[in-house]
Amino acid sequence: MPKESDTRYKVLQILAASEGKALPGTALSEPLGITRQAVSVHVQELRGEGLEIESERRLGYRLQNLFQTDAMSPTLVHYLLADDPLFRKCLFFPAVDSTQRVVKKYTWVHADAGLIVVTDAQTQGRGRRGRRWE
Repeated sequence: MPKESDTRYKVLQILAASEGKALPGTALSEPLGITRQAVSVHVQELRGEGLEIESERRLGYRLQNLFQTDAMSPTLVHYLLADDPLFRKCLFFPAVDSTQRVVKKYTWVHADAGLIVVTDAQTQGRGRRGRRWE
């Protein structure tokens, strides 16, 4: 059974391949081997990440404005960087004190290369020469 985030990523892949066009729930559920209800749950999660996905009765789901979004969606970041050889893992937090601290703490424990940390807000971010970074 795939992890929930893997399935959500695959739902985004299918929707992105047909951006702007309505896809019936079965066009998403059948290739992924999940129910239409599970598709609905993943679509809701993607919407919760800020992606613009419309649903129309009898037509299906339509992804809009994928590359114009300001959403810091971890699934979208993963989708956009999936072919980048340096990208390995994306962590998302609604808010952190500092993304640099998260990276340092995570890599200290896991020693993974290619980590990206995405957040909507950081409270103690620092830029170059001690400047504040938001």
